[in-house]
Amino acid sequence: MRLIHTEHTHLGIGIRAHGTDNWPEYFASLRECVPAIRRAIGGEAALGLSLQLPALAAFELYDPANLAAFRSFLDDEGCYVFSLDGRSFGARGIPADSRWGNQFPDWRDMRRLAYTNVLGDILAELLPEDVTYGSINTLAVAGRETMEINEIPAAARNLLRFAAYLAFLNQTKGRHIALALEPTPCCLLETGAEAVKFFRDYLYSPVGVAHFAGAAGIPAAEAEEQLRAHLGVCLDTSHSATMYESPEDCVERLRHARLPIMKLQVASALSTRNAELTWRLPSAGELADSPVVQRRGEALLRFLDTRTAFAGLIEAGDDDREWRIACHAPVSQAEVSPFETTQSATLEFLTMHARGPLSGHVELEIDGTADGRSLPAARYAREFAWTLEAIGQARRASGETEAGTVKPRRKKNPTLRIAG
Repeated sequence: MRLIHTEHTHLGIGIRAHGTDNWPEYFASLRECVPAIRRAIGGEAALGLSLQLPALAAFELYDPANLAAFRSFLDDEGCYVFSLDGRSFGARGIPADSRWGNQFPDWRDMRRLAYTNVLGDILAELLPEDVTYGSINTLAVAGRETMEINEIPAAARNLLRFAAYLAFLNQTKGRHIALALEPTPCCLLETGAEAVKFFRDYLYSPVGVAHFAGAAGIPAAEAEEQLRAHLGVCLDTSHSATMYESPEDCVERLRHARLPIMKLQVASALSTRNAELTWRLPSAGELADSPVVQRRGEALLRFLDTRTAFAGLIEAGDDDREWRIACHAPVSQAEVSPFETTQSATLEFLTMHARGPLSGHVELEIDGTADGRSLPAARYAREFAWTLEAIGQARRASGETEAGTVKPRRKKNPTLRIAG
């Protein structure tokens, strides 16, 4: 859906691959959920989608017959794909060696580069001609505890090689696609400030620009601007809030560094000061696998998932710690009982976006239920309507009329189903 405050800004919904790595099962899930979501949202404007594609599903989708069938499905349902989520490689091909962490293969490894190349090829085929650019959000380099400092240049070179491939796709197919590193708790890049430093030192540096120019066959005088057009960040509002960042400071740092926000992911994290609640969180599923950041005073403690965060760390009577869980909670709620959410930070980002677009791509990112199931279509419609209203575009979105504006029924606030 194109937002009316600029014809080049797109608002869409992120569709996750729940419980599968292969394309046939994922496509079957899309055929079930996308029409229901489309009907629930209503209106005449085409609905933008961002697909999470694990490696196996991506390689299978790139088959010409599968791509043709998927394009036909999108046309029939009044949808289009403007972005792909390439963070999760999927279970296939991940080595059993635990020292690499759950983010492997990361940007040190050629498998990550090959996988993301295929995502670029797919998006070049799916991206409508009238969409200014496509985006692929990706892992923020590697897991924070798994990469040595002397390994960073190799990862940076792979990122620059991929940016050169995107420049090639632009030259040969006329499709502008950008890669967006997504700062995430427990990754090498966790905050906007860390992203600025990494880009300055490794990607936008004179050495990085020269490497990109050579790989892309671009004159040196043009290389830096083209590199900035193909390589930026994906700003996830829930991840930023989990790291206790000030939204205004984060955006100002990125703007000052001329580091483009290729995609703004709209989501809220969970938050609590009640330590007793942490013991009752699910031990499996998407929520259990979410990073956790604990703040005590000015100190931050990071944990890869809820299991490691809450195992033996709670002291009786200690109410001086705040816990934030980097999941994608419903954005329309200030609390998901019994937890609070970081909705206030989400609203601050959206307010800034309404004043002047932060990005050409805005994606509503919602995790499924605590046990891993996808949300009902009505919940997607409710979150979508709330996001439009927060941006100030609910009645002015392109293609919508007064009758077509989404007016979801008021429902009881959701309750997080927890163990115990």
